[in-house]
Amino acid sequence: MAIDSVEPETDVNQNAIVFISPGSEPDVRFRVFDDEYHLHSTVLKYHSRFFRQFLDSPDKPAGPASKSFCYEYVSFFDKDGSHWSLQPASKALQRPDAPAGFDFVTESKAFGKYLCALYTRPYVIDHPQELIVMMRMADYYCTLPILSATLFVLNSEQELFSDFVGSLIFAARDLHHAELFRECFVRIVSLWTSEEPIRGQDFLGEDPQLFTLIQKHALRRVRRFSTFSGT
Repeated sequence: MAIDSVEPETDVNQNAIVFISPGSEPDVRFRVFDDEYHLHSTVLKYHSRFFRQFLDSPDKPAGPASKSFCYEYVSFFDKDGSHWSLQPASKALQRPDAPAGFDFVTESKAFGKYLCALYTRPYVIDHPQELIVMMRMADYYCTLPILSATLFVLNSEQELFSDFVGSLIFAARDLHHAELFRECFVRIVSLWTSEEPIRGQDFLGEDPQLFTLIQKHALRRVRRFSTFSGT
């Protein structure tokens, strides 16, 4: 007598974005806005001090988080709605709403590319704001080294590059990414004496050493230009 095959019950989203790690199955699920990611705790712990500390924290409930995953995290906004982070699904039952005007598209794209960095998978940054968001994530989850190691410099010919260069130079500084820092530094110096506004120029004063260095090179550039033009 033939026996009908029965599909086992599962809570796995068939449309989830599944990252591959040879020799192991995903044991972590992130639900971030409208996206679901299946990941590996070994990869997260290897690159992130945050996940090494909190995935198996003392207050974590015993046993797996669900039938299919040992760890379940969801995107969670602060009470004032100004920031979001990953929180254990068991602790985020009442989730505050996103603030009005929240840029879900950029945040979602940036998070997906941030995960690619953790897995050393290639990714392309389409907009400087994505890198700024990825930098914020890497700082929060203690993964700056791997983001720096996987980051290729943005196309500095993009018009958008100039609009965000004031913020990007701080990201490059904190990432210790020499190539991106150099690209930003050269662009800021070239714009410093022009009429073109530099987004972020005002808060360059937060780093007096960097401000002085840029100002020094900008003045040197003006003197050279004056010499060549005979003025």
